[in-house]
Amino acid sequence: MPLILNPLTITLLLIALIALLTWAHLRYWDAKLGVPLPYDEEREIATPDGSMFTLRRLAGNGDARPPVLMVHGLGANHRNIDAEPGLSLARYVHAGGRDVWLITLRSGRPKRSGEPAVRFRDMVLFDVPLAVDEIRRRTGHDTIDYLGFSMGGILLYACFARTVAADKIGKVVIIGSPGRVDLSGFPAWRALQLFADVGVPELPSVVTRLVAFAADTVVTPIHNIIYNPANVSKGVAPRALVNVLTETAGTLVQDFLRWGFGHGGAITMDGEEVVTSLREASGPALFFAGTRDNLAPPHTVAAAYDAWGGEKELRVLGREHGQREDYGHGCLAIGRDLPTDVFEPVRAFLG
Repeated sequence: MPLILNPLTITLLLIALIALLTWAHLRYWDAKLGVPLPYDEEREIATPDGSMFTLRRLAGNGDARPPVLMVHGLGANHRNIDAEPGLSLARYVHAGGRDVWLITLRSGRPKRSGEPAVRFRDMVLFDVPLAVDEIRRRTGHDTIDYLGFSMGGILLYACFARTVAADKIGKVVIIGSPGRVDLSGFPAWRALQLFADVGVPELPSVVTRLVAFAADTVVTPIHNIIYNPANVSKGVAPRALVNVLTETAGTLVQDFLRWGFGHGGAITMDGEEVVTSLREASGPALFFAGTRDNLAPPHTVAAAYDAWGGEKELRVLGREHGQREDYGHGCLAIGRDLPTDVFEPVRAFLG
């Protein structure tokens, strides 16, 4: 007697098959594209509001120079600044003898049950100041140097002289961190205002991991918004999608959209524009921006540069400034010529 399956059974079997194939696809590409990297220390630190962040350390050689805290951007983890051998600013600076600490903010780790929603304000109040004090306590240094990529730099703008005393921060490196939010680089950008008002759904990392293998072969408009494909070596982008990108909290994206559509793009904390505190800075700062950066165009990075009160330098990277290719936002993290265009100037600046 032939086996007859009803429509519901067939549907459930198809769902099970799709789930199995998806799982196998992820397992295969995660293993093929994953680039594990070692650290000398790794510790999780709980925050008073019920969340958590992680500190990883590349221990220095014991010299007298202060430790360096490196802070990643939105939708990424610590690998944003430590992508892979040869494209790791963290390991390049560490090779010069520096004690390097990498934070994975609450926004860069899987959210546990019961944890509060991820908001920019909470990372200003807890994650960054707690990390600064933990590093100072562990190393015995009163002052640390700070390197922020994208949101990592914006967090410093908001923390500076508010939740982190200015005298705790020495030299500062800012890479693609806007002092104002300008959304005009996005197609139909005014349509994003709907999400600023009603909320943004979570973007799970499984989405990017599923398509990572095709990142070099299928170039979409999203590629050109995030980075310049001509400025990234083959194979690097797929590995970055697996190793660097994480779940993107919709609540955090909503924070940025609200800034973008309110008060001329001003980034605010308790009603005050965050860059105002930078006038109190007395230490040196080195800023980087990319000519083709749609997420942090040079004029938005310049808004923070202009406000910085200490010695400062702004380097805009692109063909018109002598680089081989124009730099998009992602190129500042995985660009082909980073060792020459970014890593060496940063190491020379930090000393």
